[in-house]
Amino acid sequence: MDEFQINFIAKNDNKSTSPHTVEVLIKNRQMFIHCDCPAGKFGKFCMHKIRLLQDDHQVLYDQSQRNELNRISNWIHNSDFLDLIFERSSFKKELREAEDRLEAIKRNMKPVEDKMAQAMKIGINAVNR
Repeated sequence: MDEFQINFIAKNDNKSTSPHTVEVLIKNRQMFIHCDCPAGKFGKFCMHKIRLLQDDHQVLYDQSQRNELNRISNWIHNSDFLDLIFERSSFKKELREAEDRLEAIKRNMKPVEDKMAQAMKIGINAVNR
């Protein structure tokens, strides 16, 4: 694949702020990605970059850039970065499952806490043990 650069306009999840520009440069068989969002400016992980690299067409502000995004996606599928995408997806799945378990625990704990609050309000009974 030849050297090329594409500037994508990525939607922002926060509707009150403007979209961001994600620059993708392929040079010497390497891809470089920069985003002008606050995290991206410092070279940090940002959702705009990862959504583009995961071939998420929904992030495109201008849907006419789909062909360019497909070109990037094809490049990613022939890179070692694809393994990182899969690894992150696996961790995200584990995290969602843990969050679901945490919510279930909180739901189960709520009635016990309500009973404890009620007992503290009306009096805690002594029991013979």
